[in-house]
Amino acid sequence: MSLSLIRSGGTIDLNKKVTSENILDGSITNDDIATSAAIVASKLSGVTTPTSTDALTNKTFDANGAGNSISNIDNADLTASTIQAGKISYFKSTEQTGTGTEQSIAHGLGRTPALVLVIPTKVMLAADTFVTGVADGTNAKATVSTNSKYIVIAL
Repeated sequence: MSLSLIRSGGTIDLNKKVTSENILDGSITNDDIATSAAIVASKLSGVTTPTSTDALTNKTFDANGAGNSISNIDNADLTASTIQAGKISYFKSTEQTGTGTEQSIAHGLGRTPALVLVIPTKVMLAADTFVTGVADGTNAKATVSTNSKYIVIAL
């Protein structure tokens, strides 16, 4: 049984094989295809679809593009060359002296650090405390016992 689609300008045989030549010569155009038309994924060959499990190799990814993200990467898949230390921005303070109250140490990263470490360099008493505060886009914060020495590292 042969089906035909009637449209202004002529009749299109739905059994006609669609080729790039048909599209280029104008015998089949976008107007010939219903807006509800679907492609059956099981009939596709060599096409990556949202539900396919194709491996992507030799592809680039714009990590700064709007809405882009990468997920489902296991630690075991990361190698020594995955992260280049020279491209990680960090801050290391000079030695600071605790005051017993929260201190702000300018880190210069231009962003809020993901991690701030307070590292003791000289402990005055065994009961001294070294507490990291909530950092912001300008300062790392630390509360350290009076006269104890420390450095701050922010990543």
